[in-house]
Amino acid sequence: MNGEYDRLRQLLLDQERDRLDALQADLRESGERVPDRVADEIERGLASGRPTRLSRALAEATVSGLEQAVQRRPETVVNAVFPVIGPAIRRSIQEAMRQLSADIDRAVNNALSPRSLKWRVEAWRSGVPYAQVVLRHTASWRVEHLFLIQPESGLLLGHLTASGLPELDADAVAGMFTAIQQFVRDSVSGDDAHAINSATVGDYRLEVGEGPQARLVAFVRGVPPVDFPTRLDELIEALHARHGAALAEGTGVGAEGAGLLEQPQFDALNARDDATAAPQPQSQSNTSRYVLWGALAVVAGLLAWWAWASWSWSKQVAGIRRQLSSMPGVVVTQFDDSDRGELRIEGLRDPAAADPQAWLSQAHPKIEARWKLRGFMSLEPELTAARAALALGLPKENVLPPDAQGVLKLRGEVPFATWYRLRHDPPGLAMAGVTGIDASALAYPQQARVEALGAQLKRLTIPFASGAGVPDADAEAALARIVAGVRGLQAAGGGDIAFGFRTAGLTDGAGSGEQNAELRRQRAEWLAGRLAAEVRAPSDVAVDQALAAADAAIGQRGARVVAVPMPAKREAAR
Repeated sequence: MNGEYDRLRQLLLDQERDRLDALQADLRESGERVPDRVADEIERGLASGRPTRLSRALAEATVSGLEQAVQRRPETVVNAVFPVIGPAIRRSIQEAMRQLSADIDRAVNNALSPRSLKWRVEAWRSGVPYAQVVLRHTASWRVEHLFLIQPESGLLLGHLTASGLPELDADAVAGMFTAIQQFVRDSVSGDDAHAINSATVGDYRLEVGEGPQARLVAFVRGVPPVDFPTRLDELIEALHARHGAALAEGTGVGAEGAGLLEQPQFDALNARDDATAAPQPQSQSNTSRYVLWGALAVVAGLLAWWAWASWSWSKQVAGIRRQLSSMPGVVVTQFDDSDRGELRIEGLRDPAAADPQAWLSQAHPKIEARWKLRGFMSLEPELTAARAALALGLPKENVLPPDAQGVLKLRGEVPFATWYRLRHDPPGLAMAGVTGIDASALAYPQQARVEALGAQLKRLTIPFASGAGVPDADAEAALARIVAGVRGLQAAGGGDIAFGFRTAGLTDGAGSGEQNAELRRQRAEWLAGRLAAEVRAPSDVAVDQALAAADAAIGQRGARVVAVPMPAKREAAR
């Protein structure tokens, strides 16, 4: 059965099997040639200039695949194109910044030139920022190609190119531009009113000047000035006036046999504003120059005056601030000098400090100052000394600032009553920063003379005989010297110093204590009685028992007197 079944299958399916084997062999062979066939198909499409079905499918697939790659993995795409795009962008930015920097440098270098002043007036009149006006006038631009074309036929009548540039196919450019102009007119309105006057093509700016017999087409690199279309119109008008017949005939050659376009005309289009200005008569130019320089001198003078006034005010204000800061007991918390000639000052002032308002009005009478000062107590040594001088009734120069221990030192010469009060009954000062008073350096008028006469009087002694309470006749000479000393002291004291003349008796070691004490009393009383007639009020004379007891140790027989200075007016000593 198996053999018959195989034979039957072979009879029924043998032809189909042969076709399937041939088809598989063909597919295998075709699969090996698919890349070559695809490449051949793409090359034929590129050579014919017509996109084939395969190229369109590949383009759509490539665009879709690139779009999906950018969406899914943008970093990979950026990293892949960075080596190519990065340098190109960087070079473009560097070139643009270099050109902008050069334009700004030119504007800054001519900041005070007549041209810059003209630009400032233009900015003021037009309301455009000065920076934009400068950029517009200083931006780099150049006419690189200039074409003179017949409007209807597109015939090239003339062509000029800037030096250093490769020549263009001028006829092709003229014909192409004419065709575009015709297309615009036909598609928009059918009249010349809607012809192309300007356009941007790549890095070029196309500017068109229209005339009845010819048109000028300028290829400008950069941004031309606002008056550039006017220049083209003036040039096309001049060409019509000079070569009207040649333009109508389309010969491209003027009556003189030269070309219609000449290099001076091309250079005039590239000239800057100042170079294209119409020449003025010499007298008018000189007058304008003098007026301009006069205006500049006035502006410079005003600027110099303003700068000097600002500097002078700043210097004056700095000096005032330094003086106020150096004043003890004055603290400035707010100092406003924003308005010239006027000050607003706030701060603190110790009542014992110098008056800053009086100083400022005297030192700077033209400055108007508004003061707002509050009181406080400063612990600065100078002000502490000033308050102590006020409390002691002394001039400020007699009181030194307290030392590190807080002791006030008094110095100088004061009236005797004041000296006596401060030396014998110094007041207690309940004052911050003061712990005591040192009046050892304080003096009074005639102090040296009074002390010398007092010491001399103290050394004079009247001798007495042993056991005698009254001296003998030889004591008169000694008594006369004592009287002279008393008179001299009273004369030296004047009306301010009174003296308390205190007498004391002297005894030697002989005799008992009661006898010696009695002798000392008798001798002191005798001397006091003899001096009573010589002492004038308010001075007085009296026996000093304590002094007599102290003199007992001297071991002499006699009597002496001691002068004690005191205020002439007792109430001044209190």
